[in-house]
Amino acid sequence: MTDSRTPHMIALATLDEYHKIARKVEKEREEELYKLRKKLEVLAAGEKRELHSPSKIPQPQVEVVGVHAVTGRDSVWREVPEMLRMAKSARANAHTVHTSGTRVGATALSHTDMRTGCDSIQAGCNVEHRFRCHDVHAEVNAISSLCRVLAPGVKDRLGPYWLRAILVVSERNFTPCGGCMDWIMQFGGPGCCVFTCNLLDKDPIRVDDHAVVKMWYAESLMPCYPS
Repeated sequence: MTDSRTPHMIALATLDEYHKIARKVEKEREEELYKLRKKLEVLAAGEKRELHSPSKIPQPQVEVVGVHAVTGRDSVWREVPEMLRMAKSARANAHTVHTSGTRVGATALSHTDMRTGCDSIQAGCNVEHRFRCHDVHAEVNAISSLCRVLAPGVKDRLGPYWLRAILVVSERNFTPCGGCMDWIMQFGGPGCCVFTCNLLDKDPIRVDDHAVVKMWYAESLMPCYPS
């Protein structure tokens, strides 16, 4: 049986069939993309819950520090009272006239030189500029001062990570900003101890000037920092 349709009619029918197939393929593609988006949303929600679960949030070590050395801790904690005293003193010299008014003090502690048996603590404060991009943060000030006093031979013996710990004091709860953490990671590495102290957070049981000091390892504050 011969096809009585004209070539034009056959072409239109072929085109219509093509459009039907194209619409079917597009619908199937949209259904697959919808399923994929749903899977990704479920995975993203699971990762978000895991990230913000209590076990994933870095928890600091906490110690009440007074004028005497801390007992029952490793040696870096025994340096904290002197670091805290020097940081408080440096904070008094902070320059915040034109800007935030937030005074910050910091101290940086080097590793012990095995040849001399000595380490070094240097202090710094925040020096704020009326154009805020020029601000010098207390942590950077302290690290720079420590770099200045360590002789090249001492740095060679200590290796690239000569910064053992840094302590920061202010009158609010905080941890070092990302820019300061870059300097801490460069000279202290992931194992550097980061101490913070809110001077308004006093221990209610002790009557003297006992401050609550918190400690993190740098890697817990910058868990995705490139190695």
